[in-house]
Amino acid sequence: MDSADDPCKCLNRFDLSNAEDQKKIIFRDKHTRIEGLCSEAVFVSDLLAESFAEFSSGWWFKPANGSYKILKLITGLQEITPLDFKLLRLFAQHAKAAIFLFKKDCKQCEWALFSPQMETHLAEHWAQHARPFLPRSRVSAPPRPEQRDVARLNQAAEFLHARGLLQQAAISRAFANCWLGDQFILDVDFFVECAGAIYAFEIKQKFPFRRGPRFAFGLNKGEARLHVFLSQIGVRAINVILTKPVLHERISAIDLYTKIEYRRLSLWLATAHSDAILQSPQRLAPSKTSIYAGAPVRFYEMPLSRFHLIKNFGEPKPQALLDFINGKTSPLPEDFVYPRR
Repeated sequence: MDSADDPCKCLNRFDLSNAEDQKKIIFRDKHTRIEGLCSEAVFVSDLLAESFAEFSSGWWFKPANGSYKILKLITGLQEITPLDFKLLRLFAQHAKAAIFLFKKDCKQCEWALFSPQMETHLAEHWAQHARPFLPRSRVSAPPRPEQRDVARLNQAAEFLHARGLLQQAAISRAFANCWLGDQFILDVDFFVECAGAIYAFEIKQKFPFRRGPRFAFGLNKGEARLHVFLSQIGVRAINVILTKPVLHERISAIDLYTKIEYRRLSLWLATAHSDAILQSPQRLAPSKTSIYAGAPVRFYEMPLSRFHLIKNFGEPKPQALLDFINGKTSPLPEDFVYPRR
């Protein structure tokens, strides 16, 4: 990507209502990062929406002095839901929680710390207390060309566009790259409320690695620490994985969702967070496997036997995610063979 075309250097040239410009913005990222957004979209359509009518997204967590600064990204004050306010109230008891408003028309950001007064007088409170949030003057260079496969980025962009999610993706990635920049910040994909409890979902598409005669997945250390924090404040973190039926770097995530020879072999697996993960063996993953980092990443091992089978990908099974939450599923057997044929 030529520096003259870098969205972080010339965002005002881009029309956020234009699909071609939206594509150019997300093309700044690794193709695996944008395919990750597609995995989240698939999770919503194939699992989440069948179990929950309301869910919340757009949350970012920045480590700070043993806790976190928590950001909720919106593009309009009317987007804030009762569930969002409940989450903000909870987070504000344990950390600094703030709302960040991205203005699509002028491509500017404002922010304000959460206050209980927002729940009854949001517009008035915002007008009095919101402050500008400026783009970072220095941001890291875009990933290397080999990490930004144009064909795969195009395929992912079309996938998102067909589902009405491309503009949302472009705004989210512009905010992450140009405003948050090089800061180490994690996002949580979705929050829901069930029977008075709050659940956080982290979605990945992965192929397990072999550990001796068994298989395992990895959870990077930053995400594990975040899940510990969420657990400490009463939020139940759940790792959800859509399995890759083949291990081949040149097969795109979109092909794995859409081609029958792959999707029929894909599984939805899930495991609830346990602080015991911090006692699990650690390994070092190469940077190319991470959608975030440009350097090797340390991760904890999660044996496949810790995961429950939620359902086969695309299987008509209403409320399958609720069955997992309500304890109606079982862990995979120790001798589970992957991939299935």
